[in-house]
Amino acid sequence: MIVTVTLNPALDKAIVVDKLVLGESNPIKDFRTDPGGKGINVSRMVVELGRKTLALGFSGGETGAYIVQCLKSRGVNHDFVEIEGNTRTNLTLVITDTPPATEFNSPGPEIHPAKLLELEKKILTYLPEASLFVFAGSLPKGLPADTYARLIHLVEVRGARAVLDTHGDPLTEALKETPYMIKPNRYEAEKLLGRELKTLDEIIEGACELKATGIKVVSISLGSDGAILCTDDGVYRAYSPKVEAQSGVGAGDSLVAGLCVGIIDGMPWEEAFRLGIAAGAATAVHPGTQLGTKEDIEKLLPEAKVERIDKHAVKS
Repeated sequence: MIVTVTLNPALDKAIVVDKLVLGESNPIKDFRTDPGGKGINVSRMVVELGRKTLALGFSGGETGAYIVQCLKSRGVNHDFVEIEGNTRTNLTLVITDTPPATEFNSPGPEIHPAKLLELEKKILTYLPEASLFVFAGSLPKGLPADTYARLIHLVEVRGARAVLDTHGDPLTEALKETPYMIKPNRYEAEKLLGRELKTLDEIIEGACELKATGIKVVSISLGSDGAILCTDDGVYRAYSPKVEAQSGVGAGDSLVAGLCVGIIDGMPWEEAFRLGIAAGAATAVHPGTQLGTKEDIEKLLPEAKVERIDKHAVKS
């Protein structure tokens, strides 16, 4: 089972308009509401791919209750810690003639440290059933920058594998605990390494440098240009299917979900990476906060190309 941990979930609302005229009334072409937060998106995609998942995190107020109901209706198992305050709401604005989408993200409620202890107890409860723990998204107010580091240590000292997808200080701190897998984008990788990664060779070198710290799997996402994957078995480049991207919301989370499904299924890295890239592209073709469907992914899989860049293992 893949367990996701979303410390700062959100109710994601997406508005689609043909054009935006400031100061005037703008007719809405489409409107959508989805349970969101990076970890929750991973769980939603794992369910779409037909695998077992459990979404953990914090839930508060009417917004939190609505997210829980949405997850239940979509077959996503969940077990959230109830908090005071209201779970945040994010807004994505999609202008059909001016891609990409524009996101407006609220900070969310403050989390009392005692609630983190409650969440840790839930994590320990599900450890025997979990193949992977995915820690993803921003940290809410009230939790220190080393929170992900603490949670990664909690599961990895007990033999579980941790996947991390966050940014900034929480990412830097968490790397001290050497998670099993990380998925920064190019900008986040540049911040970690303290230098620009302008060329493909530089991106590959950066991924291998991060892996050399002890991380087993490093994937650097490159948006419509695909991604790089560095593993013990070698380095791989994935080319995203040529699609007309409507929104990038959830695409990276879908990539993580596909990789995680590949890992628990024991797929070769090429196959797992291809699944992840297809899942990311399937999500990108939808406007707003909608994720790709199983049918979308199956259609795009033949167009997702993965090549092995070197023939030698890259060892930590």
